[in-house]
Amino acid sequence: MAVSDRFLGQEDEAEGDFGISALFSDHHEVEKAAETVTSPVAEHADEFQRQEVLDDSTPISLLQATSLPTERFHSETDGYNLPQLYPGGESGSSSTKDQQKGFCGICAEKRQMSEMMRVSKTCPHSFCSNCISSHVSITIAGNQATVPCLELHCEHSVEFQSCVGILPRDVLDAWGSKLCEALIPIAHKFYCPFRDCSAMLVNDCENLVEECECPHCNRLFCVQCRVPWHSGVSCQEFQELNEDERDSEDIMLWKLAQNNKWARCPNCRFYVERTEGCPHMNCRCGYEFCYSCNLQWSDDHGGCSRS
Repeated sequence: MAVSDRFLGQEDEAEGDFGISALFSDHHEVEKAAETVTSPVAEHADEFQRQEVLDDSTPISLLQATSLPTERFHSETDGYNLPQLYPGGESGSSSTKDQQKGFCGICAEKRQMSEMMRVSKTCPHSFCSNCISSHVSITIAGNQATVPCLELHCEHSVEFQSCVGILPRDVLDAWGSKLCEALIPIAHKFYCPFRDCSAMLVNDCENLVEECECPHCNRLFCVQCRVPWHSGVSCQEFQELNEDERDSEDIMLWKLAQNNKWARCPNCRFYVERTEGCPHMNCRCGYEFCYSCNLQWSDDHGGCSRS
C-alpha cells in the first residue's frame, strides 16, 4: 500500500505539474492570440486615421490645382483624361463648352471659335475656315472674281484680305489676277485667240490695230477679228466667211478661189469653175445662179452687166 500510495502521490504531483505547465502554456497562447487579434485592429485604426487626413486635404489639393497655370495643369495631368477644372473646383459642363463653340451653317458642325471667321467686316455671317476656303476655290475655278457670301440671299461678298491666311498660294494668285482684270473696262481688254494661251491683253491704243503679236506666246493674231492672223485676207472678207470656213486651210482655199476667179454657189457654198459658155450655172445641189454676179438666176438675167 505504501508503494502504491507513493506512486499515486507521484502521479498526483505529476498531474499538478502538468496542470501548471498547461496553464502557463494556455496563458502564453492566449497572449499570442491577443496580439494576433489586436494587431489588425491597430493597423485598421491607423489606416482610418490616414484616410481622414487625406479626405480633409482633398479640397485643398483641388483648390490649388485650379490656381495653377493652364500649361502646368495640363502637363501634370497628361495621360489621365481628366475633366478640365473651372474656378470653383467644378468641372465644366457640356453647355458651357458648347457656348464656347460656333456653328457653321454649311457643314452643320460645331467648331472652335478659332476656326470660325466672318466673310467680311460688314457682313454679320460667319462660317468655318474650311467651308470658306472650299467656296472661294470653287468660285475662282469658275472664272469669277466676286465671291458671294455663303448665306442665302446675302448681298455681301467674301473679302480677299480675310482669306489670305486660309487659302493656298495658287488660289490667292488666281483670285488676285481676276480682281485686277475686273478693274479693266470690257471695251479695252481682250484675250489671245489661241486656246493654249488665252492670255488677257489690254488695248490702250487709240489707233485702229489689226495685226498684233501676243507677248505671252509670240504668235500673230487679228485684234479686230479676234482670230489668228488671216494673212492675205482683209477683215471685211474674213467676216463674210462662215464660221466653219475660217480655219487656215479654208482661208488658203478661199485665196485660191479668188486668184482663179472661181464662183461660189450661194446655196451650198460649193466652189465651181466655168470653163466656157454662158454665166448660167446649174449647181449640183439644184440651185441656179449667175456666175458673174453670184445672184439667183432668172429668165431676164441673161444680160448681166458683170459678164
